[in-house]
Amino acid sequence: SDISVDYTGCYVVVPKDINDCFSICNRARMMTKDVTYALIDGNRLPSDLPCLGETMVKGDGKEYIIAAASILAKVTRDNLMRGYDKKYPEFLLQQHKGYGTAKHMALVQKYGPSPIHRLTFAPIKHMDASSSTKYRRTKRA
Repeated sequence: SDISVDYTGCYVVVPKDINDCFSICNRARMMTKDVTYALIDGNRLPSDLPCLGETMVKGDGKEYIIAAASILAKVTRDNLMRGYDKKYPEFLLQQHKGYGTAKHMALVQKYGPSPIHRLTFAPIKHMDASSSTKYRRTKRA
């Protein structure tokens, strides 16, 4: 399940993709039949968030639930990267978990972004991958 119930009315949302967050919030709201409220670590509140919410800069140091969600998100990401490492071994995702290390960026430059790379991420968006042919994708606007 995408939703982990810590106690009644409290959910830690760890989506595989940020777009999944909205459907997960909607499902949580339907399950509780009460108002769902999102605490977002950072300073950007999505304009289309389907529930009430607030941002909290450095929220993981202010709210335990944000800190717990942060840990769950990191563990989930690490597990996903281990799986992706088997599918895309040339990127050595097991080693750096997809973070933009110099080695990772050099491998993306060499092979081109894979289907799991975010084309909107600035270093990849502006990368000249014309020499890399393994993963040929059209960049989104």
